[in-house]
Amino acid sequence: MTFGVASLEKENRQYTPRNYFNFSKDKRSFVLRILPPFGSMKNNPLGWAKYWAIHFGYTDTNGKLRPFASPLKKRDGVVIARDPALERIENLQKALQSATSQEERAEIESQLKRFNLSKKWYLNVVDLEGKIGLLSIPYKMMLALEAELKRLKQEGHDPLSLDKGLFLEFSKEGVGRDTVHKVQLYMETVNVNGKKYKSEKTHTIDDDFAARAERECFDLGRLYPVPSTEEVAQIVNGGPETLEAILEKLSSQDRTSSGGELEQAKSVLFGSSRKQGGLDAQDSGVIDYDTMLEELY
Repeated sequence: MTFGVASLEKENRQYTPRNYFNFSKDKRSFVLRILPPFGSMKNNPLGWAKYWAIHFGYTDTNGKLRPFASPLKKRDGVVIARDPALERIENLQKALQSATSQEERAEIESQLKRFNLSKKWYLNVVDLEGKIGLLSIPYKMMLALEAELKRLKQEGHDPLSLDKGLFLEFSKEGVGRDTVHKVQLYMETVNVNGKKYKSEKTHTIDDDFAARAERECFDLGRLYPVPSTEEVAQIVNGGPETLEAILEKLSSQDRTSSGGELEQAKSVLFGSSRKQGGLDAQDSGVIDYDTMLEELY
């Protein structure tokens, strides 16, 4: 057995910042450039965005929340892989409708607040200041993004290209079911010979940025543990010890991202966001967004 050389100097310790772009009541918009497929997704032209349905509410023996992916799978509308954690939520919702006392309703409502399923799309992005991070957006905002990407394609742009990616503005207006999700091309004001003009803001992935991305991007394909239907049933019926044992097993089998924590990307190189089936690798055309976005759904 061999050992490395230890150091007590703090400057020798490397800390990788992990940034998250989260909407809130105080933060309603972001200006961001979507990054091309990366890490384990880099060879997938659709890998610039990844849909995850995630269960929350389950804790380990230390009381720490340990989210995991839903195993639910459907084919032509028919369930081919059940999700016992989702069934638990659905049974609670049914029980709430038939509850006869205030105490019973309060208990069920408490359970429903604890156990919930979050369905979102995840993307690697960079902001105007150069901060790389993870953006999660709901289905309606993904639809708005789809529409804007198609519009830009029709105008001859390639928003996700390595050398001339475009910044987009993601915004939310309203609350609850009245929330309106918008995605539109970001236009900056530039001064040319004393005159002000509006122009799109572009971004290039050079060698320096790619080196940063190796440390700061998220591997969208490995964000959460992915248990099977049987394993989720054990989690639902068991306790924190069962949860820990299953997530540790998934980690050892490489069916998770370090026990549920978001994993650092492993590749310094981005994949191509160009649809290989529709464009030759040497073609200088734009992404085939019509085909790409149809396949995303």
